[in-house]
Amino acid sequence: MPAANANPIIIRWMVLFLLWGSLAGSALAVGNDNFSLENDPEYRQAKALVEAKQWNDALSLLRSLQRDIKDQPDIHNLLGIVHRKLGDYPTSKRHYDRALEIDPDHRPTLEYQGEWFLEKGQIEAARANLVKLRRLCIDCGETRDLEAAFHRHGVTLP
Repeated sequence: MPAANANPIIIRWMVLFLLWGSLAGSALAVGNDNFSLENDPEYRQAKALVEAKQWNDALSLLRSLQRDIKDQPDIHNLLGIVHRKLGDYPTSKRHYDRALEIDPDHRPTLEYQGEWFLEKGQIEAARANLVKLRRLCIDCGETRDLEAAFHRHGVTLP
């Protein structure tokens, strides 16, 4: 059917569909992936495995998620935690660093990277993370947890 004879209602619906698709795609590209990630059953399972300290099972699932979901700070943070708990500090640090490259204000990573710094004796770097966390949110769980880690390590708070 020539374009001149096309049904105007169909054309309007097609235009709306294309606009909606491009707007939704833009929102996903620019928006925060955390909401959709929290709804992902595999991600929730990986988080539960980390919380249960089942490091190897969590690592396997997180690697699978990382293949499917590229460069997401929450996944890099969890991979950093798991590798740290397994004693692989260099790989852990790479994941923490990558998470903060993606989102420099990612509070969970600032907390756990701060713990990494404390474990490795890099006290000033740990203090810098805590100062930044306090600037972002003085009374957040991440700030309180990193302050508690300072106490556990016998390190004076900044």
